[in-house]
Amino acid sequence: MQRRQFLQASVGAASSALLTRYARAQTSGPAPTIEVASLDGGARTLTSDALNDLRDGLHGALLLPRDDGYDATRRLVNSRFDKHPAFIVQVTGAADVALAVSFAREKGLLLAVKGGGHSDFGVSCDDSAMMIDLSLLRGVRIDMDARRAWVAGATLAGLIDHEAGARGLAVPLGGASTVSVGGLALGGGIGKLGRRYGLTLDSIRALEIVTADGRVRRASERENPDLFWAARGGGGNFGVATALELNLHPIPERVLAGSINFPFDQARQVLAAYGDYARAAPDELYVDLFLAARATAETSVLLVQVCYLGPLGDADRVLQPLRRLGSVVREDVKPVSYPTAQGANTHVAARMTSARPTTESYFRAGFLDQLSEGLASAIGESVRPQPDRRINMLFLHGGGAISRTAPSATAFSHRAASHDMIFIANWPKGDDHSPHEEYIHQTWARLQPFTRGFYVNDMAGGVSPPEVAANYGPNAARLAAVKARWDPQNLFRLNANILPRGVS
Repeated sequence: MQRRQFLQASVGAASSALLTRYARAQTSGPAPTIEVASLDGGARTLTSDALNDLRDGLHGALLLPRDDGYDATRRLVNSRFDKHPAFIVQVTGAADVALAVSFAREKGLLLAVKGGGHSDFGVSCDDSAMMIDLSLLRGVRIDMDARRAWVAGATLAGLIDHEAGARGLAVPLGGASTVSVGGLALGGGIGKLGRRYGLTLDSIRALEIVTADGRVRRASERENPDLFWAARGGGGNFGVATALELNLHPIPERVLAGSINFPFDQARQVLAAYGDYARAAPDELYVDLFLAARATAETSVLLVQVCYLGPLGDADRVLQPLRRLGSVVREDVKPVSYPTAQGANTHVAARMTSARPTTESYFRAGFLDQLSEGLASAIGESVRPQPDRRINMLFLHGGGAISRTAPSATAFSHRAASHDMIFIANWPKGDDHSPHEEYIHQTWARLQPFTRGFYVNDMAGGVSPPEVAANYGPNAARLAAVKARWDPQNLFRLNANILPRGVS
């Protein structure tokens, strides 16, 4: 399908306006008295008067389990999480967010914040908690001359790629078009442009963020600089990002993108050779590796995914080493627009499902200093075709411009990582868990020693605060101090949680 052609309009044109949608859900009368999970691990009773006062102050909707829209709003991308918050505040802007955050803090309520709902451990929602839904905060405004974009906090990556790409510009974003920019950017943002232009968070010029005291603040190098430093890499620990000001970068009219497939039984050889080449690749080349072990070698998958931003005349020279990683089975690398390479036209509805999962899952991830021959051997020996379970592994390519920013410049400290390694196992629901869990734990125990920390966007909700502190290394003490200043109550805790200084 052809992408629409956009007029090269000035920043004041209507097509560039930053818009948010507004819709109030249908409710069934006054709110009842309800029980809500509290920050201290207990519960709080909210009277109907308190809930009605909150509802009356909102321009958005307050959704109770009985209300239209509650079920659709609470659902997360990963359907294995089926959580039921006590109520949902569906906000229309920063003022609604500020009102909701103040309410949660004053009442001492456990608070979940949902942007795109992609959390791998389901922390965007929690049973009996209060939930803030940001899904109406979507829109993009672009200034071509200044190469700058203003985006609402829950804007999906595909919309940003779509709008900026029509103007020959881009923000470094992840590889999924239905991820919201706020969650992605505050945790890092690893993707196809990273080696050329850095992480998503490296393109943030300023944030509009609602802090735990319920105030709307601007954070930049000059305004609240400690908050600005911590939020870039500290994830959702410091507030709710309602808008971001982002630098845009030039992209070629066509990039070379696609995949090169190899026989699965060459996994060990391909992994080792790929690891060697990835370290020396030019900044213009992003190349990740995907491995999927299925029932047989013939149905399993081993491929590299390429995005080359350099001159197309140099492409054969740059890609030839990749073709020599193994015996090429299939290749579909070709010139396409950058938004096409990103899948920017994937409709948001494609990510949502109400179907209950038919499999159990295990998810782990970690950064690598390098994809070494030792790691390639461990994977080759452990991750093999099996009829009763599926293993997926993905290696996201780092380095380049990401590594040339000092680890202390932002809260994100893993600048030297060559890859983010993701490991996912699935097996049928109803199977005896024991053999699957034994295999998975043994396999991850072999792979984990090769990792050096983890990406908080991967592991939020799957790691303890001490593990989070260790992960931030030399930045941990400063992060704890900033947390103590801006969120001493630890209201924002459903994340890769940073404890305020003095809390253990």
